[in-house]
Amino acid sequence: GCPYLLAQRGKPYWFVKGDLYLCVGCVRRCSLSRPEGFPAQLPIRYPEPRQPYTLTPYEMVEKKPLLTVEEAAYCLNVSKRTVYDYIDLGKLNVLKEGPKRVSSRDVRRMMEDFVFDE
Repeated sequence: GCPYLLAQRGKPYWFVKGDLYLCVGCVRRCSLSRPEGFPAQLPIRYPEPRQPYTLTPYEMVEKKPLLTVEEAAYCLNVSKRTVYDYIDLGKLNVLKEGPKRVSSRDVRRMMEDFVFDE
């Protein structure tokens, strides 16, 4: 029933830190301390970060004929989802099914096609 809710959201969103709840869905930024009626917050478990690659993107496309989707994403500096989109659009050819592999030639071509604006 908050009259200050932002019109585009329509409901409150809460940021929780310890016992303090901060509303980020309204312009007042209401805060509550240990409110009743909220479910107990479970800790978020983040996956362990992967070790960074020891090769630069250019070294990787020169030394490896096939790249995993994750390696292609690293070389192109995009997300894995974007690499899958490139595969669906036909910009990258899948050379191995199962764990998908793409040609390093295709990735190198895409790396060279990027234009940097100054």
